[in-house]
Amino acid sequence: MGLNYRSKAARAGRDLPTDPILFLAAPTSVAAPGARVAVPAGVTEEMDYEAEIALVIGRPLYRASESQVWDCIAGITSANDMTARDVMRATATPVLAKSFPGFKPLGPSVCTVDEFAQRDDIPVRSWVNDELQQDDTSAGFIFQVPELLARISRHTPLRPGDVVLTGTPAGTGQDRGCFLVPGDRIRIEIGPLLPLITTVVDGHT
Repeated sequence: MGLNYRSKAARAGRDLPTDPILFLAAPTSVAAPGARVAVPAGVTEEMDYEAEIALVIGRPLYRASESQVWDCIAGITSANDMTARDVMRATATPVLAKSFPGFKPLGPSVCTVDEFAQRDDIPVRSWVNDELQQDDTSAGFIFQVPELLARISRHTPLRPGDVVLTGTPAGTGQDRGCFLVPGDRIRIEIGPLLPLITTVVDGHT
């Protein structure tokens, strides 16, 4: 999911979308928790982080109603939806800007929906080098989970094992004009999940 937080839309000065902004990312971009992710040398100077709630699909969803959605989610995990902002501007193609090796760290834990105190108000926070940058909750979604997945399922089946990232709140490097460099450490905390840690390394080595 692209723009899905009111805080992010407000920070960017953008109107709220009337339809979900969707994209795919290559499976080869998925990284383990604790991963060291290289800056794509010579390709980007604007590598960014995005703390996101990730939904793990447990049952098939196709042309589903909103009332069916929560029962089809096997679990919730953390994601860092890393993006090369300059590649995004140059190509207008999210799949290219977001599919570099390691650009989708997930984990390290998964909780079932009932382990969240309020499934419609899940805290989302990120730190870069121990400085808090993002602090919001899923109550700030433009498209809440049932509507988002029901609308996706109108067009394409969602299958067990698929992972849907739900957008990021304000506070990314794009918002601050400050992008990731080798040595940076990103920590993402989503509700009761264990922290997702990612370290940026030099892509020339």
